[in-house]
Amino acid sequence: GATYAFTSSVTLYAQWTIGIAVSQSTNWSGYVFTGASGGYQVVSGSWVVPSLNCSVAPNSAVSIWVGVNGASSSYPGLFQTGTSSLCTNGVESSYAWWTDEQMAYVGIELYSVSPGNTINASIHQNSGGAWSYSVSDPSNSQTSTSAEAFSGSGLCAEWIVEDPGTGGGLYTLANFSSVSITNMSLTSPVTGPTLPPYSEKSN
Repeated sequence: GATYAFTSSVTLYAQWTIGIAVSQSTNWSGYVFTGASGGYQVVSGSWVVPSLNCSVAPNSAVSIWVGVNGASSSYPGLFQTGTSSLCTNGVESSYAWWTDEQMAYVGIELYSVSPGNTINASIHQNSGGAWSYSVSDPSNSQTSTSAEAFSGSGLCAEWIVEDPGTGGGLYTLANFSSVSITNMSLTSPVTGPTLPPYSEKSN
């Protein structure tokens, strides 16, 4: 914000730090943002429910979600909403959900979704520090929005494609052609970037 008066030609060099990073682990990949002063207030994104090849992986799963916190022990208290698609004995099913790590992963299966349908999901910080989720499937005229007692810091924002856990380990990752998370955006007291789409393949 400062103003400088130059009396001769100068060369300027940008000083920068990475603000967008692609994170990967043994069971998930996607975007993770940290470091906004005051945390993040809204995290949102869209994706198309994938079609699974259950003949290749008859008992398998994949989840796509947006959320805050949970990327590491430095940001505890994951609060998230998204969709899961499963093959169970060769039969495919998909549903929308939300969950809250602060409540021992208390969450709920909200409604069924179909492969090819576009999902719009977001996490919002409400006044007073509580948070709410919203996840919609316009193709089925389905929407679920609810305020929850989550009181996390919101210092970490995430857009993730994940091989979900079963309680005793991980599912076999479902076989799907690709998943792209689009319309990715977030807001904070300082910045509100729009991110390029994130894509993931299982094969």
